[in-house]
Amino acid sequence: MPVLVELSFRLKKTPEVLYPTDVHGLFFSLFEESIAQRLHKEAKKPFSIKGFSVKDSTLRLELALLEDGLYPALIHSYYFPKEGLHIRGIPLSPTKDKGLKEKKALSYQELLETLPHKRLQMEFVSPTAFNRFKFDYPFPEPHLIFSNLLSRWNTFSEFPLELAETEVLKGLMVYEFEGSTQEFIIDQRLKRIGFVGRVGFLIKDQELAKKLSVLALFSNFAGVGIKTTMGMGVVKTSLKGAIQRSDLVG
Repeated sequence: MPVLVELSFRLKKTPEVLYPTDVHGLFFSLFEESIAQRLHKEAKKPFSIKGFSVKDSTLRLELALLEDGLYPALIHSYYFPKEGLHIRGIPLSPTKDKGLKEKKALSYQELLETLPHKRLQMEFVSPTAFNRFKFDYPFPEPHLIFSNLLSRWNTFSEFPLELAETEVLKGLMVYEFEGSTQEFIIDQRLKRIGFVGRVGFLIKDQELAKKLSVLALFSNFAGVGIKTTMGMGVVKTSLKGAIQRSDLVG
């Protein structure tokens, strides 16, 4: 079941700077060794980082999990943490009093019940890019967006979807576009370029609209493009009338 959660940690002191690579490493360090090693080895990671902030020596981390078994493991690791947790060498501990919040959740079955929408709006909150010919490609072309989401869906969902790239190329057009490119700093040495802004899509066919509506709603959890486990590719999609079990859709 895709789920969006927020974790809170109490830091021994406030770090001067915190990079996405630091938060990425903290996520892996929460789990027992066998789970962390499996996650490292998986080509498609079953999680995405949605954002983090530090205020008054409290670190808040928002992330999404895409694999059913990962959420119980995270809950256990959070409430029964390993000794020696740290970030950038600073000790930290879970804020156990309401420190783990389930913000949004929808099963893959519920996502499949999403009503078809022939107009979709996707807001790319953090820089989004695709890997093309070993270069970052920071333009939200429809077939790149939905091929990326389809690959993740079919990796983690027990209900595979069939969608040919030609279907997207022929049956989908951009009717609204507003945005720009923006740097995303990964650590002190590495940064990437991605697109931030809003894109509106118009879909001709009802059957295609059904599939793309499912994937668009799924993007709220999965993210889109490269480095989603670092915080890139955060997307917000709202579909009126979509199946919901939380405050995910409007």
